[in-house]
Amino acid sequence: MTNNSLFNSFLIKEFSPGKDINDIKNKNVYHYTSPNSFLSIIQNYKIRFSDIRYMNDKSETVFFVKVLLEFCESNKGKYPNFYEAVNTLLEENDYSKIDDLSIDNIRYKEFPGLRFAKNRKFIFCTSTDADSLNMWNYYTSGNAYKGYNIGISVIDFLKTFDVNSINTADSFIVYHGSVIYSLKNQYKEIDNLANSVERILKNSAQKTDISRMAIAIRLYIETQGLFYKHESFKSENEYRFLISINENSIPHNENEAAKYIGEYNKKMCEGFYVKNGLIVPYMEVSLPKNVVSRINISPTTEFQIAKSSIKEILKIKGIKGTNDTEVPIHKSKIPVRF
Repeated sequence: MTNNSLFNSFLIKEFSPGKDINDIKNKNVYHYTSPNSFLSIIQNYKIRFSDIRYMNDKSETVFFVKVLLEFCESNKGKYPNFYEAVNTLLEENDYSKIDDLSIDNIRYKEFPGLRFAKNRKFIFCTSTDADSLNMWNYYTSGNAYKGYNIGISVIDFLKTFDVNSINTADSFIVYHGSVIYSLKNQYKEIDNLANSVERILKNSAQKTDISRMAIAIRLYIETQGLFYKHESFKSENEYRFLISINENSIPHNENEAAKYIGEYNKKMCEGFYVKNGLIVPYMEVSLPKNVVSRINISPTTEFQIAKSSIKEILKIKGIKGTNDTEVPIHKSKIPVRF
């Protein structure tokens, strides 16, 4: 993970292993969605960050821990202090259930006298692929595709969370970056973490530092760990945005959101919707001006009709593209199947 100088806020953090910080300046990502959700985004110019506890893949919060434990077991001779810190942190879990991903939540050891801020996590998922058959397949109805994706300028989108003064800190952190699917690359990142922790603990004479490092590892698990996924999902080419926010700082209406500094932060608040019969919380975030770089329509034989209606609503809503010009609308190049 790298810090950056592209924003006033130091609480916008990039997770892009091996990438140059300036790569995001011209990066666009694509949010695939259903027709109803697409219309809601365009009409309200807001998007939803999903509560991580209600993601479709229940192993999301456990997968990284599984990889971490496998790494530790393979490298306990190389990083003995890191191995001890990780196992101290996770000792209350049944490792066999983590290994087969049969649990939903990880139990962490509490350390008396050491405070850990338990934050809520909200996530917004996009893809770096503008026209992915795999992603369009999530939006099929019968034999027809029924989906859209919205191209978003990464740097302009992140300005949603920026603040006007470098001396002002919002009470939440935003992480962003590409998901890692390759086990080799995942081990490389964990190796960097292990090396850092090992170096600190090797030069420390205080036993309590194992506990302090365990807490630091927990923070990594609950934030950066969410950018690790199994290689079977690699065709999604996912790029994630993650809000980590303390429960007591979550705005539940625009009056509560007014405490934030950023222009668009003031409109951010928690909402609820029904998903699979459950009442699910989400964080609603307003989009900044001219953040939409393009709109893509799934494979269809009715492209011109679909394009015409989208152009009309964009005009009515006054939505323009990233260069303050008309938002380009593209048809998928994937052949329509029947």
